[in-house]
Parts: sequence; structure tokens; C-alpha cells
Amino acid sequence: MAIDTGECGIGKLKGTHLQILPNIYSGSSGKRYKTNFNIEKFFEYILKAVLSSMNENDSLIIFGPGETKKKFTNFLQKNPLIKKHQVQVV
Repeated sequence: MAIDTGECGIGKLKGTHLQILPNIYSGSSGKRYKTNFNIEKFFEYILKAVLSSMNENDSLIIFGPGETKKKFTNFLQKNPLIKKHQVQVV
């Protein structure tokens, strides 16, 4: 998965085939405008999408620019459903 504060892209690799899920957009307005943006809600939507496409013992690789990938990894560590999967940050 590739994640940033604006959007998230999720892909699942099966052998030599890459299945790409539709992007998830956060709805944040960016740096220019101030809004009441809750990144936790964005992370919950991503978690639902990830868990629906993962099987047991699948690995999750997270990459992207900025600090959002680290924030999302910390969010995942609080969730017991993701504990059985290996999570790597690139």
C-alpha cells in the first residue's frame, strides 16, 4: 500500500499478478486551507479495505512520502485484527 495524507492506494500481489483496489481519498484540504480533518477516520477506512482483501499470514508493506506511513503503522499496532499479519514500512 502507498499512503499519504491525501489518498491511499492498495494493491495485492498474487504470484505474478497485481490486483489494484480503487484509491481511497481522505478529503483533506491540504496545506493551504484549514479544515477539521480527522486522520483517524481516514485510517479506519483504509483498515477496513486492507482487512477485507487480506488472507491469513499475508504481509503488509507500507510506503509513501512523509510521516503518514509511520502514523498509520502506529494506528495499526493498536488494532488486534492486524497482529497476525507481518507489517513492514519502507
